[in-house]
Amino acid sequence: MSEKGQTIVRMKGISKAFPGVKALDQVDFDLRSGEVLALLGENGAGKSTLMKILSGVYQRDEGKLEIFSQDVEVGMGPRRAQELGVAIIHQELNMCRHLTVAENIFLGREICDKAGRLNTREMNRQAAEVLASMNVDIDPTTIVGSLSISKQQMVEIAKALSTHARVLIMDEPTSSLTGREIEDLFTIIRQLQDEGRGIVYISHRLEELHHIVDRVTILRDGQFITTLDFDKTTLPEIISYMVGRDIKEKYPRIETPKGKKVFEVKNLHAGRLVRDISFSAYEGEIIGIAGLVGAGRTETTRAIFGADPKESGQFFLDGKEIFINKPMDAIRQGVVLALTCPPILVPVSELVEI
Repeated sequence: MSEKGQTIVRMKGISKAFPGVKALDQVDFDLRSGEVLALLGENGAGKSTLMKILSGVYQRDEGKLEIFSQDVEVGMGPRRAQELGVAIIHQELNMCRHLTVAENIFLGREICDKAGRLNTREMNRQAAEVLASMNVDIDPTTIVGSLSISKQQMVEIAKALSTHARVLIMDEPTSSLTGREIEDLFTIIRQLQDEGRGIVYISHRLEELHHIVDRVTILRDGQFITTLDFDKTTLPEIISYMVGRDIKEKYPRIETPKGKKVFEVKNLHAGRLVRDISFSAYEGEIIGIAGLVGAGRTETTRAIFGADPKESGQFFLDGKEIFINKPMDAIRQGVVLALTCPPILVPVSELVEI
């Protein structure tokens, strides 16, 4: 490992354009060993694009990149980045749900015996060592699809550590974790810091930063704004750099007239988690469905949309009862579902009916 505090990544004048938009414009960035650097900015600021360049997913149009004092040529791919010690943990989990934990950890780097056969026993042993080093209790022979989202997140981290990565990029790692699971993740991050690894932490949850972050680098509209020591700044100052203006009220109260009742759900039951759910939505308002992971939020919306079967319950649109038994029923009534996870596949035969 590098000496703590040594610069291990240096990016200078990085630019990247896509058709119709310049995602990055002469951006500077550096990371030190043994630190957690928060990379901050609004949606579209260029954070993920910059990190995809560092991890070899995208190619830079301009600029210089050094990893562990080694000049990196344009054209570096993910495998070369991995060889240099860089690993990225994407917000969208890249897991093969039908494979075991160990098989996912060693995907693309499978261990074989001298006869060229898959050495499952050795992969299980090494996967168990990595998981134990993280103090995570997951059986390496478990099928990944049977794990909770939070445990799948831990498997992704174990996969990165199994490559002996010295630079870890975490993109919104707490987005699907509970409070206790977030604390477990922070414990792992502190352990990685102590080992001298450099960690880039991307998050919109600014309240988390004071637990683990040493410095912050802020991007806005594809441009580098500033890098600050976290203990010498404040959250209001960070937010003002992110948005380009002072924020006088974090949660300003906005009065919006409430119109007529548009949609109503009565006594909805579906599966194990959705039990007797009732609510109404009026014109001009937004209804929030909140709860911990596993509370039934997604299951409720899927049952309303007809993606999952309901046992009982009624739906009313503009005061008239509507019947939704499949997604196409909902779409025809004007009810749609926008997902942050993989989309629901609708049979071609139903699409043809439209």
